[in-house]
Amino acid sequence: MVRGSEGTGEVSGFFGADVGDAIERLALEQNLTIVVGAGASAEAGLPNWEELVHQLLRAVAHRRGLEGGEEEAFVRWALRDGLPSAGAIAKAELGGDFPELLAECLFAGRGEFVPGPTWEAVSSLRVLLAHSSSEVVTTNYDQLGEQALEDAFRHTPLTTGCYWDDRPQGPDEVACRHLHGVIEGAVPKGDLVLSEADYHLMQAPGQWQESYMAQRLEHTTCLFVGSSLTDPNLLRYLYRGRPGTSSKRGRTRHVVVLARQGEAQFYAHASPVLVKAREETASARWRATGVEPVLVDYYSQVAQFVSEVAARKRLGDGYVPLDERLNAWEHFAVRLLRKDDPNFVARQGEVQAILGGLVGLVRSRLAAAGGTPRDEVVQASWWLYLPSERSLVNWASSDRLWTDAGSLRRVAVHWQSQFVAVEAFCQGSVCSRSVGLGSPSRWRHVVGVPLHLGGAARLPVGALTLASTAEEPESCLSHGLAELRSKLLPSVGQVIADLFLDLGRVAGQGA
Repeated sequence: MVRGSEGTGEVSGFFGADVGDAIERLALEQNLTIVVGAGASAEAGLPNWEELVHQLLRAVAHRRGLEGGEEEAFVRWALRDGLPSAGAIAKAELGGDFPELLAECLFAGRGEFVPGPTWEAVSSLRVLLAHSSSEVVTTNYDQLGEQALEDAFRHTPLTTGCYWDDRPQGPDEVACRHLHGVIEGAVPKGDLVLSEADYHLMQAPGQWQESYMAQRLEHTTCLFVGSSLTDPNLLRYLYRGRPGTSSKRGRTRHVVVLARQGEAQFYAHASPVLVKAREETASARWRATGVEPVLVDYYSQVAQFVSEVAARKRLGDGYVPLDERLNAWEHFAVRLLRKDDPNFVARQGEVQAILGGLVGLVRSRLAAAGGTPRDEVVQASWWLYLPSERSLVNWASSDRLWTDAGSLRRVAVHWQSQFVAVEAFCQGSVCSRSVGLGSPSRWRHVVGVPLHLGGAARLPVGALTLASTAEEPESCLSHGLAELRSKLLPSVGQVIADLFLDLGRVAGQGA
C-alpha cells in the first residue's frame, strides 16, 4: 500500500520496511529455489485452480443432463468439501477423458499465451543465479515458465522436468520442474495432480516430489510466488521439512509473497483491529513452518517484489529502492498535470494523436480476428499513476482534448474499483470487462493494460485502456483479446512509455 501526504509528491512505504528487508536478504542469496504457483498463470489469462475445477464440474453436470439452477446446485454440492474433493469427483466421473478435458478447460479458445510479469521477473532473477544450484519449480500445468526461461537464457538448453533423479543440476543447465505434471500441447506428461486421491498418493514412498522439495527446503532458500500456500502438497513439504532457519541471521530462511487482494472480501469489511490480529497471527503460523510471509496489497506487487530482488542483485550498491524511484516519477508526473503549464494543451494534442494512431492500429490488427461491427467506436485513454495520492489520472484520450488540467479525472487505486484502468494496474496484467446496459457510459466493453518503465528496474507508472461502444462478444476487442493480451498491448504500452516521454530517464535507473 502506498502511504504519503496528499499531494506532496512524496511516497513512503510502497511495500513497507519489512518487505525492503526481505528484498535485501534474498538479493544476497546464491542458491534459490523459486516456487511458482497459479497466480503466474492467471496473469496470462489461464484459469486458476478454483476456476479450473469449476469448469470440470460443469462438464460433469452437462454429461448428467443438468442445466441452469440444477447445474449450479450440483457444482455447489461437489465443492462442499473443498477443491481436492471436487477434483476427485470430476476425475472419477470423466474417466479416460479427464486429461483431454483438463487441457481443453485450460487452453481451448484462449488463443496464444505469453508469460506475464511474474514469470518475466522470475526468469530475470534466475539469469542472475546462473552457474549456481538455483532452480525454478512450479505447480502449474502450462509451459509459461519454459517460455519465459527460454527467452531469458536463449542459448542455454532448458529441461522440462516431471522428475528428479537426485542429481545436482549442472552449472550450464536450466530446469523448470513441474510438481503436479505438465501439459505439452494437449499431451499430459507426468501425473496430473488435481484430486484428493492424487494428493494422498503423492505421500507414498518413492515419490520424487517429496524428496526433491525436502532437499531444496533444507539446502536452499525457497521463494514462493503466485501461491497462497493452500496447496496440500506444499504445506506437507513445509511441515515435514526441517525448519527453514538461518543460523547466521537467526531468522526464517524461506519467503512467501502473499497479496491481500486475494482476500478482498475480508479486507472490505474488517476493522483495522481485526486486520492487525489476523495478519499477525497468520504470520506467526507461517514463521512456525520456517517461512517469512511478505504481505503486499495487489497481485501486481508480487511480480514487482521479484523484480526488485533481481534489480538489487544486478545493480548492487547502485540499486535505488522503489520508493525513491516512485518519488522521481511523481515529481515528473505532477509537472505534466500542472494547471499553469503553458504547454499543457499542445502536449494534449500530441498525446491524442498518438492514442488515435493506437486505435487505428488496434482496429486494423483485430478486424481479421472476427470482424468489426460497422458502427463500433474504439477509444484509448492513458492513465498516469500518482503514488502519493494513491490514484490514477485520466491524462489523455483519443476522442477528446482537455484544455484544463484541473478537469482531468482522478480515480482511487483500490482492488474493488469499477475502473478497468485500476483493475489492470492492481492485477498487473491485461484484463477486460463488459459494462452493463444500465451504466451511463457509452462504452460497453473495456480492456486495460498496466504500464511500466523498463530498464534495469521495473517501475509502475499507470495504465492504458481501450474502450468500445460495441457489446461483448461483438466488439473487435473481445474477438481479439488473446492477441491484445499476448502481443499488441504489452508492446504498444512499452513503446508509448519509452518513445513519447522517454520516461526511462525519470526512473533514475535506465537500461
